[in-house]
Amino acid sequence: MRLLDRLRLKSGGYSVRPLAIDMGVFVGWRLDEQGVEELSKSGFRSIVNLARVGEPGQILAPDIEASFARSFEVEHAHLSVGHFPRREQFEQLCQLIDELPRPVYLHSTGGERALALGVAYVARRRGWSGQRALREARSRVITLRSEFLKDFLLEVVESR
Repeated sequence: MRLLDRLRLKSGGYSVRPLAIDMGVFVGWRLDEQGVEELSKSGFRSIVNLARVGEPGQILAPDIEASFARSFEVEHAHLSVGHFPRREQFEQLCQLIDELPRPVYLHSTGGERALALGVAYVARRRGWSGQRALREARSRVITLRSEFLKDFLLEVVESR
């Protein structure tokens, strides 16, 4: 699977559109109960929610999402990352992704934090520069709108 491919789900009314960023690692945006079930039926084994509790735009609170995930036998982790992630949060996320069973779905409320942090994870894992990570994303028509998230991606990838 290539970086940033869309997961091909059966045609139908799916609410989740996972974006593959690495083997077994996908990103996307907020989930509802149906989305958790769809991921489970598609073979996902883990979900990582990056949204803060009470964040505007959430459909499910992280603890409710975790409950749904458990009911579908999917591992769930919550790492509260605001719109301005910190380096230690990124390090925690890398460790989480490495430890959770795959495939894993990493998401944030609007999806952009998940995309930025996920691409940074892949870049670090593959030994890419931050600029190469941004080029890879742009070559597949994926653009980070947030300058802060772009700068953060470059910083955490280049600093290791």
